[in-house]
Amino acid sequence: MKKLIILVSSLVFILGCSDKKNTAKDTTPEKQTEVVENKNDLPKAVPAEKAYEVQKIWEGGLAAVTECIGKRIAQTNQKGLSGYIIVEGTIGTSENPKNLRIVDKKLAVDKIEDCIMSYLKGLQFPTWGYEVKYQHPYNISILY
Repeated sequence: MKKLIILVSSLVFILGCSDKKNTAKDTTPEKQTEVVENKNDLPKAVPAEKAYEVQKIWEGGLAAVTECIGKRIAQTNQKGLSGYIIVEGTIGTSENPKNLRIVDKKLAVDKIEDCIMSYLKGLQFPTWGYEVKYQHPYNISILY
């Protein structure tokens, strides 16, 4: 009986390992291309060689965000503020971000979204052949 249990356990182990080998075979470059084409399986990160450039482009938007807020503060006569805005856009397949939106905002300035979005839509990113949703925070502190 012990030999039968050992035999069955060994067989289950071998079968389990053979499935993993088949999975490993599916990662050929041709299969990876097929996976990337399925939008549910898109990579979630910017390619390493593009990450620094993408970060710098997003950071370049801070001047415009600050300018939009400054214009609105001048209209409302606020005396100062601090907070943040988190924007999200889809990048990777076109130079300009798609589906751009503000996903979170803790800033006591109304009606700045249109100004910020109009500028950020014009940012030009490198492309790499698949889409990535990218979020970037802008921390703001303006004192008057």
